[in-house]
Amino acid sequence: MLKIKNNILAIAVVLFVFTISMFLTACGGVKEGEYTENGLKFQVKNNSATVVGIEDNVTEVSIPSKFKGLSVAGIKENAFENSKVKKVAFNEEIYSNFYISENVFNNSDVENIENLPANASLDYRTFEGIKNLKSISVYGDGKYKVENGALVEISGDVKNLKLVPSAAIPQANFENGTYTISGYYTVSQNAFANNKFITDVVIGEGVKYVNENAFANINLNSVTIQNTNKSDLFIDDEAFTVHKNLKIFVPATTNQEMKSWLSYSKNFVYSYNWIVHPVGCTDNTPHIHGLRGTMVNGSLEGYSYNPSEETVDFEVGSYLITGVKVPDYVK
Repeated sequence: MLKIKNNILAIAVVLFVFTISMFLTACGGVKEGEYTENGLKFQVKNNSATVVGIEDNVTEVSIPSKFKGLSVAGIKENAFENSKVKKVAFNEEIYSNFYISENVFNNSDVENIENLPANASLDYRTFEGIKNLKSISVYGDGKYKVENGALVEISGDVKNLKLVPSAAIPQANFENGTYTISGYYTVSQNAFANNKFITDVVIGEGVKYVNENAFANINLNSVTIQNTNKSDLFIDDEAFTVHKNLKIFVPATTNQEMKSWLSYSKNFVYSYNWIVHPVGCTDNTPHIHGLRGTMVNGSLEGYSYNPSEETVDFEVGSYLITGVKVPDYVK
């Protein structure tokens, strides 16, 4: 009887060991949990690994496509946020279904990104808060490539401008502080954010969309719009940084054209960019054109404006805009 019990116990132990073995084999021999290797923090779950962080004071990391036999699925949001890492490199390999989430490089010291997988899936806020980037390169075939130092997204015959490194002088379409956006259908979120060299922007005729925060945290002097077809262009109301010196020049040469542009450009007023000009305007004092439906240059007198008010209501073309914040520089 004892012998039978021992046999049953032995069989149970064998089955248990076999089950554990099969489980570990299915998981690539790695238990679920968090691991640290070569300065990177990984999370293993559901038979894959994800980069979730970085060790303190690490300045260079290499993102593998495999971790302990498991596919690396991507980089989790905020993974390198506030870190000292200066160089993030990928292997010259194929990364399967790889994603890079939002705010990965936010407020980090990252200067170089090497061999970004061309087939990666990038969040629209992947590069938000990246301030020190000097260069980026791409490896493999996919929707991303680098042209003249800038990251470009290719969709059929359409090219979208994804990112211009903020800490490097632009290699093309740039002269004396002016960057001309040409040859791109869309300017993505954060494409020019935190750029240290661009002071003026020209939006070429072929551009159809300029997304929110495209020029966040830049001390722009002016934005010049070349596309005369207003219905063929959308500029998000949070595309530009708000500050007193920003001038937006629109392709208007008559009162009617200016009135039409102001009706379209109410989003500029929503962003509190109060200085929207027709081409050729040389008045450097704070002023608004065309409000109340007339072509008026000069001061804010006559616009029901009280310097002690925090907000004011405006008529822009046929639109009534209420609660517009009064900038400090005209109080």
